[in-house]
Amino acid sequence: MEEAAGWVREALGPGSYVRCIEIGNGEVDSLIMPMNQQLSQLAAQLQADVRLRRGFNMIGYSQGSLLARGFVQRYGTPRVHTLISWVGPQAGQYGCPDWEANWPDLAASTVIAINQLTSAVWYSDASQARLSF
Repeated sequence: MEEAAGWVREALGPGSYVRCIEIGNGEVDSLIMPMNQQLSQLAAQLQADVRLRRGFNMIGYSQGSLLARGFVQRYGTPRVHTLISWVGPQAGQYGCPDWEANWPDLAASTVIAINQLTSAVWYSDASQARLSF
């Protein structure tokens, strides 16, 4: 994401302040660290940054957009003036619809069946308390 932060820095010009925040320890934590824990880490970093005390504009990318929205909804400080959700699944995500549509009937029906079976597991209270997906 540092590359995207570079694009924003370049667009805003000299003197702009842009942060790219890593939650946890990379890709694995983004999957196995519960979202509430990730959100707490994000809030701690944002609230500790004195340059953000008067508010800031926030861009969340993919899963980060869910964390950004969570920050706006749960925390009052620092204030977020504008939130941009960049390819974030704000309305939820289910299965692999693009894949299913392009596969032969047997393969598509197999993927659909797997999605239906596993959805009950992924969205259970026990899984949601331990995982971020």
